[in-house]
Amino acid sequence: MTTYDLRQHDMTTEELFRLASDTTIQVIAKDGQTFVIERADDFEKEVALLRKSEQFIAFLAERSQKKQGSISLDAFEREIEAELTSEATKTTNDPSDA
Repeated sequence: MTTYDLRQHDMTTEELFRLASDTTIQVIAKDGQTFVIERADDFEKEVALLRKSEQFIAFLAERSQKKQGSISLDAFEREIEAELTSEATKTTNDPSDA
């Protein structure tokens, strides 16, 4: 990433956009604020459009409410620990191992 400091060099927005068409650039504004400029690709454009789609957001909300069977990470870890403990108990109590 290349940095362009507008406190030291005057550049037009067109020049900055031209530079950003090839690579991501960091721009330090005259007031010291820092910005990153990069070319948006088709995926990012599509995501931005979908975020504005009330129909798509409603679809996602409906779908997330229908999702079944998910558990928290803590609950999953407890299940694994219980299963490991159960397996260990079976192994130590198994007379065929003696």
